[in-house]
Amino acid sequence: MKIRGRRGKQIFRKLLYERMPRDILERPKVGFAVPIDSWFRHELAHLLGNRLAAQGSFLGEVLDPKAVKDLLQSHMSGEDISLALYSLLVLELWGRIFLYGESPEDLSLQLGELL
Repeated sequence: MKIRGRRGKQIFRKLLYERMPRDILERPKVGFAVPIDSWFRHELAHLLGNRLAAQGSFLGEVLDPKAVKDLLQSHMSGEDISLALYSLLVLELWGRIFLYGESPEDLSLQLGELL
């Protein structure tokens, strides 16, 4: 009852068949993009600066801090390198948790304060 052929959510579709337009129920999946490059330039810019370019950051131990700051500046100047910056942010958090022994709960509280 859940799957017919290659189409899933059959119970859900059957329930909504009389209430929703057919073209919506029968259309293929549609993805969505997260505007991370814009977020990293505006709402989350301070998060990157506070995490990636901060004194005592994990990245500062394994990468050239000037190179990280140059990447941040390039992004702020309009170049979309948000996926690289996201990867660096994840690496920073990983290092803090698994190499520096910081608590994930403490990091999430700190990140929440930055947002």
